[in-house]
Amino acid sequence: MKRKAIALGVAMAAGTLGFVALGPGFGPDVLASAQPGTADTPSLPEQTGTASATASGTQHRPPAILSAADLPVRPGDDTYTVPAQPADTSFSQASWATADTATPSRGFFLKPADDEPVVAPDAHAAKALVLGAAGALIQAGPGDDLSLRTSKLDEQGNTFYKFTQTFRGVPVFGREVVVQTSAAGEVAAVTGEFQPALQVDTTPALDAPQAMEQALGALPNRVGEAKIIQSPELNVYVDGQDKAHLTWKATVEYTSSTEGYRVEEIFVDAHSGTLVERLPRIFSALQRDTYTLNRTCLNDWNMNRALPGRRVQPDSDTHARDAWTNSGYTYAFYNKLFDRDSLDGRGLPLISSVHALFAGPGGGCSGDNAMFTPDRNQMIYGDGGSYLSNPAGALDIVAHELTHGVTSFESNLIYQNESGAINEALSDIFAAGAEAYRLSGGTLTQAPGSLKTSQRVWHLAEGSVRQGQFMRNMADPAADGQSRDSYPSRYTGSQDNGGVHINSGIMNLAFYLLSEGGKHPRGRTQTQVSGIGISKALKIYYHANVNLFTSSTNFSGARMRLAQSAETLFGKCSAEWTAVHKSFDAVAVPGSWTPCSGGGNGGGSNGGGNGGGDNGTPPSSGLKVTGARASSQYSSSWGPQNLHDGTTRAWASSTIYNTYNQQWVMLELDTSRTIHDLTFYWSGYNYAGQYDVWAWNGSQWQYVTGYDQYAPANVKLPVNVRTQYVLVTMRYGQYGRWYILKELEVE
Repeated sequence: MKRKAIALGVAMAAGTLGFVALGPGFGPDVLASAQPGTADTPSLPEQTGTASATASGTQHRPPAILSAADLPVRPGDDTYTVPAQPADTSFSQASWATADTATPSRGFFLKPADDEPVVAPDAHAAKALVLGAAGALIQAGPGDDLSLRTSKLDEQGNTFYKFTQTFRGVPVFGREVVVQTSAAGEVAAVTGEFQPALQVDTTPALDAPQAMEQALGALPNRVGEAKIIQSPELNVYVDGQDKAHLTWKATVEYTSSTEGYRVEEIFVDAHSGTLVERLPRIFSALQRDTYTLNRTCLNDWNMNRALPGRRVQPDSDTHARDAWTNSGYTYAFYNKLFDRDSLDGRGLPLISSVHALFAGPGGGCSGDNAMFTPDRNQMIYGDGGSYLSNPAGALDIVAHELTHGVTSFESNLIYQNESGAINEALSDIFAAGAEAYRLSGGTLTQAPGSLKTSQRVWHLAEGSVRQGQFMRNMADPAADGQSRDSYPSRYTGSQDNGGVHINSGIMNLAFYLLSEGGKHPRGRTQTQVSGIGISKALKIYYHANVNLFTSSTNFSGARMRLAQSAETLFGKCSAEWTAVHKSFDAVAVPGSWTPCSGGGNGGGSNGGGNGGGDNGTPPSSGLKVTGARASSQYSSSWGPQNLHDGTTRAWASSTIYNTYNQQWVMLELDTSRTIHDLTFYWSGYNYAGQYDVWAWNGSQWQYVTGYDQYAPANVKLPVNVRTQYVLVTMRYGQYGRWYILKELEVE
């Protein structure tokens, strides 16, 4: 992959503002403009190719698929075809193995049944699925619709369509739906939040200026003028009592006599002008009731004038150097481990301002804070004070704040109540990851071979707080005297934006147990979690935040979506999937799950079920080729008929549902044919990491050959082996669709 330069800017506030830019190699001698450049911005990947209902290795009904009339042909895409004679012409008959839809406005989760896969080859089909088969479950009604927000591909080739709910054409704030499909278009999950039975007049009685004039006058304890920094737009806002309001949504900044500098997203009733809700738009590592970003000198009247400041070289100032270095390590952590190019994934410059003073209640100023501002996409650091010493010098504080930026570009979790606590927890989690990256020998240009942890990794700001050992302890959240460490003990009041810092400890502990293993440190539950290591845990959480989390995700929703990410990355019933569920059991977050038979041990050395293993005992059963189905693009040469007509080749495909446990396929000919040459071709990234070939030799299975490699490869059955039955066992494969091209030489 061609590497793009990333700019990291450092600026100094209070009259000495500036910034530096960091280019490839992250050497301090590499300087460039810190303003956004003209580098090519990659567009969202678009899935192309033949849309088809591809069969899995299990026996099931043909997949439900839209009729030809419902499938639009994309401009310029002449390969887009509709499979002939689909079994179903709509999604109305789709069945769901998992259907958690009791309160769709608080979150729902749907998974199709394995024996009745559903195919949604594009965003139009995904939308039809939600409003069709899923519509009754989530209680979609007249006026409800979905608007596509993003379409993303992950490394496994899965597509994630994220929709915003609309009502009579107006977006419904915080109500989003995600549809995950495999590389072949099979729906893996449908999840999100959907507001049923909306009743609201969507014609505003007040225009935006009228509504804003009334609302700005109602901002509590406002000092001076308030500025609108993001223009108003109509939204349906649903309050905590499930009452819907037509609102004008805008972003404003102002100074409060009790809370200091504020940037807020406000919702103003479009009929009455009443201020319905205020949501914070600045993020801080510090708790609101003691040291918050709201106690700031950078107020509404000088923010635009002061930022970003005068450009400086990082080696000319200690605070500038620290901000420059730690921003660079945070960038390298995301880039090397997740192939992410800055906060937005597209090379956004990382701008940091240092030596800031933050105005607080009563007009006082302090440098005792650090904050990220998503509306300006930059970091602001004070020099420290009675609580912190040089916040820019702590990698985990810098990574914590910059992760708020990543989240704002991805799930955009609302900074209030449970979604806000998850937002804070993600920042703590990836701050710990950045610490582990550097501790393990990672540099600005080179990732470590593996990530190791220590007590330091699990302590936030352990080197920067003047009083005590840390700001938060992920291994024992309650140790700070404020954080909660289980869902039943969560804070449900209005302080701290509904407990965004206080309740972050719940997910922090779940992540710690997922990584390291163990039980609840204070015995609130007795669940034993088998740790999977911080590298895998980070991968799962990153995947969920980027692909499956919505802005209103709560703890229960996060649990199910993280488990879905674990299944996507590591396989159904894998050890990682099991560990995710157990980690949330350990902190008593609600969520139903059924442990897989065999304990979901991730496909250990002995395999599972009757799948044999590494002890020389072959499986006793498998997928007969007569029971498999072919992808439509191979249907013209598809067996089993071609296995019996004397031709030289036949194609089949199957699906690995669990890439850690063994999967197997058995090819069976009639008595008049024998196989003497068999070629397996693993296409692209769809391959098994370990596979073995068995042949039936008279009265027993004979081991022929085996391979252990993580790359596409060919393997041939020796010509001296003549048999009617071949068994192939596969383990540790890439999740999802694997296309295995079987060229059978038969007699």
